[in-house]
Amino acid sequence: MKYIEQPKGPGTAYRFRMKVPVGLRGTPNPWADGKPFGTWIIRPMSGERHLPSAKKLRDIYLAEIRKLEVTYAARQRHSLEKAEQWAEAMKSASRAIVPDRDEKGFVPNDEEYLASFEVDSAFIRDLIYDEAERAPESDRRAFLKVATATTLPLSKAREQYLEARELGNPYGNKPLGKTSANEVVTAVNYLCAFMDRTPDTLFLDEITPDLVSNFQHEYLPAQTSKKTGRPLTPATTEKLITMLRGLWRWALARRKVKLDANPFNRPDDDVPRVKKQNEPKRDQFKPEETRKVLAAVPQGDRMGDLFRLGLVTGARVTEIAKMTVAETKEDGSVFLIAGGKSENAKRVVPVPPVGVPQKVRDQACILF
Repeated sequence: MKYIEQPKGPGTAYRFRMKVPVGLRGTPNPWADGKPFGTWIIRPMSGERHLPSAKKLRDIYLAEIRKLEVTYAARQRHSLEKAEQWAEAMKSASRAIVPDRDEKGFVPNDEEYLASFEVDSAFIRDLIYDEAERAPESDRRAFLKVATATTLPLSKAREQYLEARELGNPYGNKPLGKTSANEVVTAVNYLCAFMDRTPDTLFLDEITPDLVSNFQHEYLPAQTSKKTGRPLTPATTEKLITMLRGLWRWALARRKVKLDANPFNRPDDDVPRVKKQNEPKRDQFKPEETRKVLAAVPQGDRMGDLFRLGLVTGARVTEIAKMTVAETKEDGSVFLIAGGKSENAKRVVPVPPVGVPQKVRDQACILF
C-alpha cells in the first residue's frame, strides 16, 4: 500500500501520494501546470477503487517520477552553473606557477619539466569535451562555451553588470537608476529576440558590428512599443543601443569577453544625426485655463479628482492613482506615496483642507 491511500475512507477511490524526492524539490511539476514541486506529489487515480488496478497505476506513476529525476539530474549536470565550475577548474590549472629556480638556484630549462605544468590544464580541457559529448544536444553548445571560458552568456553578463551598477556597489561604479536598469533588461530582450536565442544561449562574443547594424537600423525600427502601440522611435532605439553599449563596455573592461572593440560603438563614418531641437518650455496652466479644466470634470469625477489632488499636493497623478485606502489617513488629510521612479519618491504628503471633501471634513469634526 506504499504511496496509495483512500483519503475519503474505506471503499472510496484511491489516490497516489508520495513525498517529493530531494532532487525534484523546487523544479517544475509537469502534473501541476509547471508549478514548482512542493512537499508532496499527489495524483488522482481516476476514481479507481480496485486495489490491484490502483497498484498498477502506482507503479506507472513511480516510473514517471524516477524518469523525471534522471532527466533533471542530467540537466543539472550540464547546466551553466556546472559549466562555470569546469571553467574555474581549468583557470586554476592554467595558473600553475612554474618556479623561477630549482633547489640549487638554477633556472630549469628542461622542456619536459616545463611542459609538465601544462598537463593539468590540457587534461581538464579533455574532460570538458568528454562531458559536453554527454550533454543533450540543445545544451551542448552553451555548456561547452561557458566551460572553456571563452565568454559569458548574456544572462550572466546582464546579472553581473546590473549588480556592478547597483546603488552602493563595492566597485565605486556609478549606479543605474531603476528606469535605466529596466531599460538594460528590455534591450537584452530585444537583442535575444533579434538573434532568436535565449539569454542563456547567446554569448557576448557572438555579437559583431554587422549584426549590431542590422539590429539597430532594421530590426528595432520595425518593432512595436508595448506602451504606445506604435513603432519604436529613433530616440528609443538609440537609448536601447546605449544601454547595450554600456554592458559590452563593462564586459570588455572586466575581461569578460575577448573582442577587439565594442560592437555597439558608433562607426566613425556613420551618417550624421539630427540634433535635438530646443523646444520652448511649456507654460504652466493659467488661472482661466485651470478653471476650464475643472469645469469640464466636476467633483466626483475620478479623473477630475485626481487632477485636483495633484494640483493642491504637487504629487504625480500616476502616484495618487496607485494609492490604497491603507495608505490614507481616515480624515483624508495625509496620504503616503509608497515609492516611485527614484529613492526619494517614498514620502508622506499632506492634503490642504481645500483638497478634502466637505463631507469628510464634517465627519472628521464629529469624530475629533
